[in-house]
Amino acid sequence: MRLQGEIIREACSQWPNTPTKTLAQKIYAENPEVFKDAEYVRTGVRYYRGQRGDGFRKYKTHEYPSKIYSPFDELPAPLTDYADWSHHVLTPGKWLVLADLHVPYYCREELIVALQYGLDEEVDGIVLLGDIADFYSCSFWCKDPRRRDFKKERDAVLAVLSVIRNLFPTIPIVYKLGNHEERLERYLRIKAPELLDLELIDFRAIIEAKRFNIDIVGDKRIIKLGRLYLLHGHEFGKGFFSPVNPARGLYLKGKEISLCAHYHQTSQHTEKSMADVVTSCWSIGGLCDLHPEYAPLNKWNHGFAIVDARNEFVVKNPKIIHGQVY
Repeated sequence: MRLQGEIIREACSQWPNTPTKTLAQKIYAENPEVFKDAEYVRTGVRYYRGQRGDGFRKYKTHEYPSKIYSPFDELPAPLTDYADWSHHVLTPGKWLVLADLHVPYYCREELIVALQYGLDEEVDGIVLLGDIADFYSCSFWCKDPRRRDFKKERDAVLAVLSVIRNLFPTIPIVYKLGNHEERLERYLRIKAPELLDLELIDFRAIIEAKRFNIDIVGDKRIIKLGRLYLLHGHEFGKGFFSPVNPARGLYLKGKEISLCAHYHQTSQHTEKSMADVVTSCWSIGGLCDLHPEYAPLNKWNHGFAIVDARNEFVVKNPKIIHGQVY
């Protein structure tokens, strides 16, 4: 039978150094409905290996590559949630870090202050460290239906990105997705899973990343700038909170020189090990409305960061208070 020959040939190719009898028993155990018995399979294996004497030697199909059978070969291929978990590495330079605008619920004047500071500092690149868009209409939290207008939200995000690109026409802009950007895919997974693979509604297409020449960093991947790790802050999950400040929580979770957003608070935490290794962590303020409907009373403040990784590593983590940088 043709099927029998295909099964035996494939097995011979996959396990060329497995003893004939052992291989025949394995083939029969996996295909008892195809073969009469293991001895019948053994005859077929010997035939395709050219082991039935000189008269059948010419039927040997080919020389099989060397491979030794191992019982571990039976383990199934593992699955992974991430095709690529490598760091997104930035080129050395001076970078402006902005986060948590929650457009269209952002603070216009504070954003202007931060962007002007970046212009004055002549930054080499911009990192948008998550939650630039709010995607209120895609949220599964309790929403006011009168405010659900995805098109207006998207138009506002595009307008903000257009202003940023026009102010900084030649430098790289890297957009790392935060938990608010992830609302879109989560919404599609539940409401319209059939549309997930359409490029038309991919996040890159929705914010027109190609038009603005913006690099997108998704899948909770971490950005690396010199010795500094940059993350939005939701990557560690709900167990991240520290009663002292977000920077200390970041230190306790990551134990590396790091900077995060997400908590809308300006903070710094530094510790020295007994080997005299000093590790500092920072959290930056946001640029969103400080009194939203879901949390009118909070510890938030406006802010941003400048990371200079050209020579010596320097982090500036200023606050914006009443339109002034401190």
